[in-house]
Amino acid sequence: MSNFLAIASVTAGFKEIIKNTVEENVFGAVTLPNVTTVRPNDNTHNASDARVNIYMYQGVPNPAFRNEDLATRNQKGDIISIPRTALDLYYLLSFYGDESKAEPQRLYGKVVSALHGLPIISRETISNLVKTAQINDPDNYIAGSDLAEQVEWIKISPVMLNLEELSKLWSVFFQTPYTLSVAYCCSAVFLEADLLPKPSLPAHELGYSVSSGKRPFIKKVVSKNGDHEPILHDTPVLICGEDLTSDSSVIRISDKEIAPVSVSADRIELTLSQDLNAGLHPVQVIHQFKTGDPPELRPGSESNLATLILHPEIVSNNITSVVADSDGLLSAEIRLEIEPTPDEKRKILILLNEIPGQGNLGYSFYSEIQADNGAQTLFNIKKVKPSTYLVRVQVNGVESQLEKETDPTSADYKKFKAPTLTIVV
Repeated sequence: MSNFLAIASVTAGFKEIIKNTVEENVFGAVTLPNVTTVRPNDNTHNASDARVNIYMYQGVPNPAFRNEDLATRNQKGDIISIPRTALDLYYLLSFYGDESKAEPQRLYGKVVSALHGLPIISRETISNLVKTAQINDPDNYIAGSDLAEQVEWIKISPVMLNLEELSKLWSVFFQTPYTLSVAYCCSAVFLEADLLPKPSLPAHELGYSVSSGKRPFIKKVVSKNGDHEPILHDTPVLICGEDLTSDSSVIRISDKEIAPVSVSADRIELTLSQDLNAGLHPVQVIHQFKTGDPPELRPGSESNLATLILHPEIVSNNITSVVADSDGLLSAEIRLEIEPTPDEKRKILILLNEIPGQGNLGYSFYSEIQADNGAQTLFNIKKVKPSTYLVRVQVNGVESQLEKETDPTSADYKKFKAPTLTIVV
């Protein structure tokens, strides 16, 4: 890894490589070309002087390493590893000189062929630059660089820019006449944040355990009274599946963990928690295994998620304050005792349907307040025709069940018969 001086160190290393390349006698007895690191629109140099200019115009996250160290902090926000980022640096190399003697072209050819032959900025190059800076000028901007310690080499690769992209680069960025140029990318440069991780103690003792590795699988969650019977607050529940046995199993329903009544390879029986609300609940079987010294139960493999549908049940109902309007329609207060007791923050829906044979009217109303510590739910109904109604409630999207007539000799066999609510003055 390297500190914040890494980017400047790459520029210095790149400049050193170009300098060593053009110092080889490119023009015979002519003065050796200069190597600069200024903006291309800098006017302090004569355009006819033989020169190579290096200018970094862009830095972007390296796509291969950008997600390498996302988890650098724990849940408390403490640093567990030093954050680092990887960058690709883009450089524009511009070539100047006497056009009549093709000096820019000769510099271009010399530099491009050299970079193609050895396309890296070596650790040795960076190390020598830093050592020279530390000896000759301790205040030099790269004297404190540690780029040479980076594990990955800095690789140099050409960037293909067409004439339109080059013209935009010169006209928009520099607003100066174009000169012969080529772009290169130096990749990847790693930067470490100036932070120290919070140390953690080493493992007290090493050990291992072996388990079958079988993951429990849930096929269905049903009532013990029958696959098609509703699950109510007091209904024994069966979880059917495969590989459900272990040293110990825990059943997770929503955010609650419930111990099973009995466990076999293909089924688990359990009794629901009394504080479980009506509605849809995710169900998961968690195997626990004994490991460690002394052996302790620890979480192991987890099953797939299944769904339990817990239906609300109307235990009792009470009607108060019935008032008729001028049209004969009724308004009333209805108090229902519902199991499991609904959450006071939830709105409950009451559904009223006339008894078959008496009419086809239907009404629905939301609960308005909770009373008696949540033991009863109050509904204010308005403009209802006097009649006897089948009554249901809907909690968290799940409805209570209606009873059917089970006597085959009855004229209403298989028709809904209860619970009912008679609303009259």
